[in-house]
Amino acid sequence: MNTANPSVTNFSKPAPGEAMIGQAAATAHQAIDSAAGRVPAAVDKAAAAAHGAVDSAANTAKPAANWAAEKVEILNKTQEKLVEDARVHVTTNPLKAVAIAAGVGFLLGRLL
Repeated sequence: MNTANPSVTNFSKPAPGEAMIGQAAATAHQAIDSAAGRVPAAVDKAAAAAHGAVDSAANTAKPAANWAAEKVEILNKTQEKLVEDARVHVTTNPLKAVAIAAGVGFLLGRLL
């Protein structure tokens, strides 16, 4: 989903959370297929049920993974903005920044 415009969906690449869930589901499917290939055909029904359970779990986890990935992206952008704002403030007010840093250092030194 496009974070700049939430109503625009980006179909060109899956969200990071979906990619991780999809990869985990594919690995689980491979493990199930591998196990099913080593046992009699009677296990096909159990393998089909296991595939259904993996798909259900993956589909349930995708929204949470997407939400978490979006929140990480928002936090990263917020961090970048705060760092840039601090850099601009220190550049425009260097003496004030040094005085604040010295005061904070003094207080931390007294507390520790």
